[in-house]
Amino acid sequence: MKHLDDKLYNRFFENFGKRDEYQKSKLNEILAKRDIMTNHLITIFMIISMIWDEFQPAHKNLGTMFLVILMYFNIFYFNKKSKRYRVLENEFTDKEKYNAAIKNVKH
Repeated sequence: MKHLDDKLYNRFFENFGKRDEYQKSKLNEILAKRDIMTNHLITIFMIISMIWDEFQPAHKNLGTMFLVILMYFNIFYFNKKSKRYRVLENEFTDKEKYNAAIKNVKH
């Protein structure tokens, strides 16, 4: 699977050589931001499509079902990978840093 990911990554970015760590981190940052924006757009279009289908009772659209399936797959994939690599967990060394983080989240 890693080989396929590398092939798709290289084809998408037209990469014929090795990239340095800075380039890789920036590309991953760009991809992450794009994924977040795409996720929000899919959600908006899914809601619009569901409302449109309600006003057209005789004509149901498969596009809505595909958007719902795509959204569930996206959520499932993110949850599975984030739990596997434990990227959503926070570590604090002392109580003071923990309280500062909690205070920052509340505001």
